[in-house]
Amino acid sequence: MSELQRIRRRRLTLQRETARLAIYEALADLAFDIRQVERLRSDERIAHIRDCSREERARVEALIARDRSDRLTDAMRDMAEIEIGEGRFLNIADAVVGPTPEWLTKGDTVPFTPPLPENARNEVAKPPRTSRRVQCPQAYRQLRGAVIDYEGYRACCWLDDLNEASGMTGACATTDYQKEVFASPQARAPFTDAQCEAQDMMRLVREMIVAARASDGRYLTFLELVVIRDVPLHRATRQARAFHRRPQQAFARGVEILVDVKNSIEAD
Repeated sequence: MSELQRIRRRRLTLQRETARLAIYEALADLAFDIRQVERLRSDERIAHIRDCSREERARVEALIARDRSDRLTDAMRDMAEIEIGEGRFLNIADAVVGPTPEWLTKGDTVPFTPPLPENARNEVAKPPRTSRRVQCPQAYRQLRGAVIDYEGYRACCWLDDLNEASGMTGACATTDYQKEVFASPQARAPFTDAQCEAQDMMRLVREMIVAARASDGRYLTFLELVVIRDVPLHRATRQARAFHRRPQQAFARGVEILVDVKNSIEAD
């Protein structure tokens, strides 16, 4: 082997060793970076656990405070009921059952003044007030939640009133206005002219809604479930088999179609 070949071989060996050392250094740097990332993730995980512990502690403390308040309210109500039974009405306000926080968040309540006993009207200067739960239509809930505007709510009321005027509610409830019905199946009495006109109008409205949006009747079914049958949105999506991901947006678009149909009919 000549001297030149030995030099070349030594040079190749040095190059290989240098490349191997560079790879080792890169791997060492990578391992260090990985350890740093794991350490940061561990710190973030510990901080997250601490935050969750604080939130859980606050939630439990709020539940305990509410339970104490409810127990005190129940005890005062029991004492007030005993006093009312004995003919004393000074603490009659403690006997009134107030709304729960869940009721207030839903908003389906109205102010209510319960009637006083006849022998308590002279002793109680200011009657106690509370709230009473009311039946709130689904369309009004969407108006209150800013899903639809007031014009859309008026269109929903117009459709519901038209359905009521058609005489196809109650025991004769149906949404199939394509059939010609000339008498009520239960009462066996003919429909009035106004009811027949309302049925014709319902057929026209249904046809215009389906024609306005090529959706194989999904918007029509969804609107009838929510507006006419007063079905909540999440249940209406299952019954209509559509709009599972964005029911509120779908209802808003359906109401827009209904508004256009209503304005078109009133313009004619």
